[in-house]
Amino acid sequence: MTGFFAAAHSETKRRRSRSSLSFLSSPPLFLFSPPRTPPIQHQHKSRARRRAATRAPSYKIKARLEAEAEELARKALALDPSDGRAYVALGKLLAAQRRLDEARALYDEGATATRGENAHVWQAWATLEARVAASGWGAGGNGAKGNSGAAAAAADAAARKAARLFDAATVADPAHAAAWHGWGLMEKR
Repeated sequence: MTGFFAAAHSETKRRRSRSSLSFLSSPPLFLFSPPRTPPIQHQHKSRARRRAATRAPSYKIKARLEAEAEELARKALALDPSDGRAYVALGKLLAAQRRLDEARALYDEGATATRGENAHVWQAWATLEARVAASGWGAGGNGAKGNSGAAAAAADAAARKAARLFDAATVADPAHAAAWHGWGLMEKR
């Protein structure tokens, strides 16, 4: 071989001889691809239990599934306290059980743990407050429902708080569509 092809052929041979020994110095890439992290597994299981609880045929089964979901979400939270998804999963579960004060405290803790940078935590908290405002439930979910002035004032305060929380979600992530959508729906009411 002469000319360009000879030079290319010798270059290829040189590369192959170097790369054939490269496996000795560096392990294959598949050893470094991490498996699914345990917090995510707990979050997915928790969400599955929470969803199954809404379709449970009896109260006893629903209570068991909700307890399992709460336990899994708390495990995920303990494994990675800086992951906002665990706060959202547990907060939704607490809100579904009308444990609104606990859900609010959890969302506040989640916003602090994620340094205010997780739009999902802000959006879930804002959605909770918007639902409180729309349903007329009083502060703390204590059942101050009705047409009284106290219930209307509590609903108005919850709506103002929801607007501030939606604003925080859009500041954390301006492209977070769910926050913008939820804020728009709340303002429409």
